[in-house]
Formats: sequence, C-alpha cells, structure tokens
Amino acid sequence: MKTNNSLKLSEALRQIIDNDPQLGYFISHRLLNLSQFAKFARPSIEAMTGKFFRESAVIMALSRYQRKVEVTYRPKLRVSRLDLHTDLGTMSFDKEEGVHQEIQKMFNKAMEKKIYFVISESNNEITIITKADFLLEQNPPEPKYDHFNLAAITVEFEKSMLEQPGVVAAVLQRLSLLDINLVEISSTCTELTCYIEREDMKLAFDTLEANFME
Repeated sequence: MKTNNSLKLSEALRQIIDNDPQLGYFISHRLLNLSQFAKFARPSIEAMTGKFFRESAVIMALSRYQRKVEVTYRPKLRVSRLDLHTDLGTMSFDKEEGVHQEIQKMFNKAMEKKIYFVISESNNEITIITKADFLLEQNPPEPKYDHFNLAAITVEFEKSMLEQPGVVAAVLQRLSLLDINLVEISSTCTELTCYIEREDMKLAFDTLEANFME
C-alpha cells in the first residue's frame, strides 16, 4: 500500500478494518481492546498517511468508528455454495519417491470408483484425504500421522472474491470462534475445504451458511 499524504487518520483506519473481516467482526461486536489495537495499528496508519499520530488520537478515532459501525457488520464475502463430505480419513507421509508411487496407485483406484480423493503436498510431506472405508482397504506405507471420522465442508466463492483480501480468514475465524479444530485445509482457485471432526459438522455448516450464504 502506497503512502498518501492526503489520507486522513479515520480514512486509513477504515481501510485497515475493511480489508480484514476479522477486525470488522470484533469491532462491530465490541470485542476488541481499542488501546491494544491502537498500538498495533499506529505504525501502519503512519506508513499509509506519511504522518505521525499520538496513540491517544488513534484510540479516539477507533472509538468513533466503533460507535458508528453496525453490529450486523459482515465482511464483503459472497459464497455461492457449501458442500459436505462425510466419513473421511486422512494420512500424512514423508515425501519420498516410493510413497508417491503408492499414493498414485490409490488415486487411480479411487478415480475408477469415483471416490472422493484429495492429495496435498508441501516441501517435505504429502497428505491424502479420502473415504475412510476405502483408505482402510488399501495397503499404504506407514503414515507419520492419520486421522479418521472426518467431515469436509467446501466453501465455493464467487470468482469476484479472488481480489478480496481476508476471504479465507473470514471463514477460519468463524470456525475458531466455535472452538472447532481444523484437522486439515485445502484450497483451489475459488474453493476452500475445511476438514473437521464429524461431530462438529452440523455446527460448522450452519454457522457458515448463516454468515455467508444469501
């Protein structure tokens, strides 16, 4: 973000909050410690405006903003669809050539049977997520981690959301407020999938639907 000397304190503050759905939620529901947030936000505000501000001035601006903002604040997030998958299991392995070959065999079997199957890779690990009963029928390498009795909630965004900051944070923040553990997450261009305990599925789905679906 470029410095804009004509930018006012209140305008810079609004930009910061509007670009972070989590902040908007906390402020609208009076959950934010304004003094602590002022200390955190002041360097960014000064960088944006090219001006020095006392911490008390930032607190005052925050207080004014909070009094005006609606409690019904929602991030500018449009979700076109929510999908559910149940009875899933996951395994994670060290990323080695032999492991890749075995996973490819399982993937091919799953595609033949049209079974849900997701592969996620990092520099050193590879994780698969598929139907638990299918996974237990296979003979995979020894995993470094496994977890069963999972459910997946896939949030499909409108394409216009690709340029919107804070989209993923908005979804994860709603789940974290409910103390729902994210066992795994995966994403594509316009979809975010959260893998959670099956017992949390209904609460998570109802929460995301109420907050983001039209």
